[in-house]
Amino acid sequence: KISFIIVNYNTSHHVAKLLESIRKYAGSGLDYEVVIFDNHSAHDNLVPLKAIKSERVMLLASDENMGFARANNRAVKADTG
Repeated sequence: KISFIIVNYNTSHHVAKLLESIRKYAGSGLDYEVVIFDNHSAHDNLVPLKAIKSERVMLLASDENMGFARANNRAVKADTG
């Protein structure tokens, strides 16, 4: 299983396009998951990500911006790949 780890900070529109690309090119034959860690983005920025309904996508949200490295470490703890 492959885990894609994505740290988001006010870039949900880019992350949504990335998810479309992963779905398109991974197809149904690849066992994968996507863990998105939101690093305390503005509330309205999360709307596109909260709308994603997929068992392969997990959205974690922080109540503080902990920086890129710590956010990655938190996301890795949640993955199963």
